[in-house]
Amino acid sequence: MKKLTFILLAVFILTNIAFTQISKKLELGGNLGTNYLIGDSPIKASQIFSPNIGVFSIYRFSPKFSLKTQVGWGQFNVDFNGFNMQTSMIPVELVGMYSLNNNGKFRPFIHAGAGIMNFKINNSNRFNDGIFIGGMGFKFSLSERIDWLLSADIRYTTGDDFNGYNGGLKDGYFALQSGFSYHLAKPDRFKRNQQQKKPEILANLPDRSNTQTGTQQSNDALLDLVQLRSRVTKLKDEIDSKDAQIEELKTLVKIKSQKISLYEAQVAELQKQKNSGTQPNYHYATRATESPTARSISNQRETRTYSVKQRYQNALANFNAKKFHAAISKLTQLSNENPNHRLAGNFIYWIGESYFGLRNYASALEAFKNVAKYKSSPKLDDSLLMSGLCYLKLGDGGKAKQKFQELLQKYPKSEYRGKARRYLQSLTRQIIS
Repeated sequence: MKKLTFILLAVFILTNIAFTQISKKLELGGNLGTNYLIGDSPIKASQIFSPNIGVFSIYRFSPKFSLKTQVGWGQFNVDFNGFNMQTSMIPVELVGMYSLNNNGKFRPFIHAGAGIMNFKINNSNRFNDGIFIGGMGFKFSLSERIDWLLSADIRYTTGDDFNGYNGGLKDGYFALQSGFSYHLAKPDRFKRNQQQKKPEILANLPDRSNTQTGTQQSNDALLDLVQLRSRVTKLKDEIDSKDAQIEELKTLVKIKSQKISLYEAQVAELQKQKNSGTQPNYHYATRATESPTARSISNQRETRTYSVKQRYQNALANFNAKKFHAAISKLTQLSNENPNHRLAGNFIYWIGESYFGLRNYASALEAFKNVAKYKSSPKLDDSLLMSGLCYLKLGDGGKAKQKFQELLQKYPKSEYRGKARRYLQSLTRQIIS
């Protein structure tokens, strides 16, 4: 008898090990309940009450069908009008469960199955008997992985020895059980709900829900939309910054190319004059100094004729030719007329560079400070470096040091980080000495 009990327990353990290998569809749990004896006993069912406990595993073959394996323990203890019965039982059950509704928290089911029951009556040896099981119950989801189970079923034995009374009818008992189960993996119904959740939210975004769930979904969708717009804006700013840098490099390349062409023309003219034996003529390489009135008229004509890009290139050409006053005039006009242009920060920066070239460090510093107002400007790190240099020229080493440190902190990957470190080291040595 003990050997058979061990075999049954071994079968149960091996079954659970096999189920664990496919734990995505497995749930484990336990329950408590009560039994009521039925059959041919002379004792009324209401007078026979016994507790039962059990542990079980449930394997989900499909959303509708599951297989439940359970090992339990129960006891009847009756002393009625000279009829004594002390029965302890260990049922091992295999039950199929069919879900009537697989959606929502409340999921009713019916179940049927069979098993083997090992039992002992009074002080006799232990016996084995087959049992047939049928009943119904429901599951209620407490969370994504935890269910509460309540079931009621009838269990009939294949023999007539279970209740200690042989009256010709098969014995049986009614069992009421309540317990909890834990899903080793998130059930498919929750995964499906999450996959459908986002499209539903986006489809219903214009509507206002009166329920708490609808409000939360709307808030989540709006938050996602805000974050997406923020990323798009950031990428757009980065693109504009790169475009500004490219335009500036194109302008500088064009200016250098023009200078090269000018030098080549000068060399060719000198060679020609040398070969002909005449004096060189430098009129093409020089320009008469313009009066303020002529410069103003020229700028107005240029404003009408050229685009912002062309005017910006002309201003940079003046800067590279060290015509700082002309550059300041053109860049100031560009800045005043185009305050929201993507190159607006560049206009202000080159105004500062022009003042720096004129050694007007106070005006240059003011311009470099104003560059910080243009958060997407590619000249933010440049302006910090030049602000530090302005403070050095003005004799304020402390504020210069602050600007170089700010450059290293805000823009650790800046191309000017090496210069900033060298200036800081130089300032530190001066303080120490």
